Amino acid sequence: GEPLVPDGALPAAEAAPPAILPGDLRPTAATTARLAALAAGRRGLLLLGPQDDPALPGAAAAAAAALGFPILADPLSGARTGGHDLSRLIPTGDPLAAAGWLESRPPELILRAGALPTSKAVWQWLAARPEVPQVLLDPAGWRDPGASLAIMVRADPAAALEALAAAGPHPAPSSWLEEWQAADGAAAAAIDGVLTTTPFPNEPEVVRVLAAALPAGALLAVASSMPIRDVDAFLPARAAPLHLLGNRGAAGIDGFLSTGLGAAAAAGAPACLLSGDLSALHDLTALGSASRLGIPATIVVVHNDGGGIFHFLPQAAFAAHFERHWGTPHGTDFVAAAQALGVPASRVQNRDALAAALTEAPSGPRLLEVRTDRRANVELHRSVRRAVAEAVGAL
Repeated sequence: GEPLVPDGALPAAEAAPPAILPGDLRPTAATTARLAALAAGRRGLLLLGPQDDPALPGAAAAAAAALGFPILADPLSGARTGGHDLSRLIPTGDPLAAAGWLESRPPELILRAGALPTSKAVWQWLAARPEVPQVLLDPAGWRDPGASLAIMVRADPAAALEALAAAGPHPAPSSWLEEWQAADGAAAAAIDGVLTTTPFPNEPEVVRVLAAALPAGALLAVASSMPIRDVDAFLPARAAPLHLLGNRGAAGIDGFLSTGLGAAAAAGAPACLLSGDLSALHDLTALGSASRLGIPATIVVVHNDGGGIFHFLPQAAFAAHFERHWGTPHGTDFVAAAQALGVPASRVQNRDALAAALTEAPSGPRLLEVRTDRRANVELHRSVRRAVAEAVGAL
């Protein structure tokens, strides 16, 4: 009620955050022994979905070494870049799955940790193949929307993988990992062949420029829809650490700039936000706060004037209604909009300019707009898929 001010003294400006006391969900010796026996000699995969435990990537690398398993790591798992052994990582997991590699080399066991992966090709394969034993290491809940799990291990994933590695399981035949590594190399070469001959700007190449140019220890916040899918498909293994975060979910594009800018304010490291134009448009006024607070962050807006992801979905066939209901062009000039809100901005039209901008640690917020074409983007992704399928089909 009135007068909208407290009756007494104003509360303290800052409240102390609560202490976090994590529990210790270590697997029992019997659980570890059962997992080691299940994995013994089997051709398996270690699948890491989105998660935020910094101990998991190293534990996964140790388990993969002991088991002889390749690792398919979602970019939001923390395992795609730096700080641990990357030699068994298969960064092209999504393009390989889309090209049918999982069908031609089906695993005999899948060890999972984290949430369901971003890759539609991977999670659809998981849901369609419940006869392949799938083991989920998860302390939080039963994350199995495809109802394909054989075993749910209620334990800390990093602790479970460390215990499994220490148990000395009998590994898969060495040819299993070698086949996956050969496929990864062929897929990466095919992708490179397509993208290096495609004019810039294009959306997959933006991801590759970011991966090469962002300094060690940088934060990369990735928006939902096409940005996170392109990061999943085209982010290579990277020895230099890179902290990725995303806020996927039912309303994943809402509040993305605010989420990324908040993370940037606390990061203590160079920060970059990769956004689609609709994500940026839905949270545009966050730029005003970024300007007022001087948050150091580079915001890369891939602007294809609408809902680019829908060109990959069945509704793309409804030509008469597609643009109005799914393409949703809006015509916003993000350079002008950012400048109006006090954020320096420019349009970037070549690789070198984008890379140069990303290597500079920003002193405040700035926005880089990269213009692409939605229809050309669909054809480019199809070209990549064909090239990968042809390359791995020859193996």
